[in-house]
Amino acid sequence: LAGTGDRGRGGAHLAGGLVGMRAALAAIFAFAALMVATSSRAETDWTRQLAGLDGVAIACVSSTGETYAERICDKLSENARKALEIAGVPVAVAGYFREGGPSPDKPEGIAKPLQITIFLRGTPGGNAAILVRGRASIAYGAAVEAGSDEAGRSGDLVIWEESSVGSGPVKQLEAAIANAMTDKLAGLIAYVVKGWAGKG
Repeated sequence: LAGTGDRGRGGAHLAGGLVGMRAALAAIFAFAALMVATSSRAETDWTRQLAGLDGVAIACVSSTGETYAERICDKLSENARKALEIAGVPVAVAGYFREGGPSPDKPEGIAKPLQITIFLRGTPGGNAAILVRGRASIAYGAAVEAGSDEAGRSGDLVIWEESSVGSGPVKQLEAAIANAMTDKLAGLIAYVVKGWAGKG
């Protein structure tokens, strides 16, 4: 019986070792993936990307009529605006718009902005699912693919994108999603401020 017990403990140690090894490998792979993502984003030359731009325009576009979407929009927009103003970056907040409705107008005094758009989706009810996606983009007028004879096409060049998603009681979820996106947008704002300073 003692021998059986010893083998049982040995098996437990072996199983524990395998679990530990798997956890360690998962952590290594996750860290490697994080490093790749961080490295990729760090390679963006923000001073070059912001060349020719004269400010930042912030707008929210929502697919839901729930009031929590407007509150999240207000918090994220205001935090970003304050941080940019403190750094001396020209900024304007276009406001809150419903998806499928009129598009945000270009802000007065900023002819060619970096556009920060906050997209909001969510469900109604006391328990909701909320998705918030932030995107930084630059409008271009007539880009042509190298070597192509086709006419130029207008569009948006997306240079940054992050999102936060969750579900649960609306009151707690609203705060959690807003805080998570505030942190992610703070990272974007730091890039913009550094790149703006490099413009000279």
